[in-house]
Amino acid sequence: MRYILLFLTLFSITQAKIHYAKVEALQTYSIKSDISGKVIYSATNLEGKFVKDAVIIKLDTSDDRARLLNLKTTLELERENISLMQELLPELKENFKRQRDYFKRLKDTQSTSQAQKDSAYSAMVNAKNLYISTRANIIASKERLSKYISDIDILEHTISKKSITLHNRYLYALRVKEGDYISPGREIMVSKDLSRAKLIIYLDRDELRDLKSKKIYINGKLDKSAKISKVWQVADEKYISEYRVEIIKDADIPFSSLAKVELK
Repeated sequence: MRYILLFLTLFSITQAKIHYAKVEALQTYSIKSDISGKVIYSATNLEGKFVKDAVIIKLDTSDDRARLLNLKTTLELERENISLMQELLPELKENFKRQRDYFKRLKDTQSTSQAQKDSAYSAMVNAKNLYISTRANIIASKERLSKYISDIDILEHTISKKSITLHNRYLYALRVKEGDYISPGREIMVSKDLSRAKLIIYLDRDELRDLKSKKIYINGKLDKSAKISKVWQVADEKYISEYRVEIIKDADIPFSSLAKVELK
């Protein structure tokens, strides 16, 4: 009986279906521009190479930096203006209170002429208006200050996006060159993550049974690094009776090569 079970086990292993899959990069990134500008630098010499850390594309930022300098200057002037008005505000408030108190003393005094009363009232109103208008100007200046700060943040963010750096990626394709003018939505490069390899195979429903317990053989050898990362529960649109399965493994075989995959 033991020999029969052993024979059946060996027969089951030898009957494992062979699948072929292209060895792909773990991820492929299509990088598109979300701003516009003229390309002043394009690292065409790095295309088709693994890039550890390098600037790949630069867009012209001369107009942006001139506007940024102007905004920062205006911001500082606005801050100085607010500081001066805030320094003046207590004195204006005190002057208004004195003018109001003076008018209150005169308005019920019989010995004071109407002209004096009118003059005191006018001085009180002018002092009040100056105090209120200065407060209003401070509020308006603070609103402008907030807008300047927001505009500076937006502009600095825009400038930062005009220099595109690649870190630990394979530069598969560079779509722009120096002198090109790019607009939002245009693809500017394609990069790939080669840290691990990805293989896609298609299994029929019977092969999905006990899938997690099966070992993965790549090119006839047991691959302990290989793991099933995704299993589609709906049959593939192209291979209508089969189910897509994604395998992730160490990048120890050539990318774009055809690998033989067996599940036992």
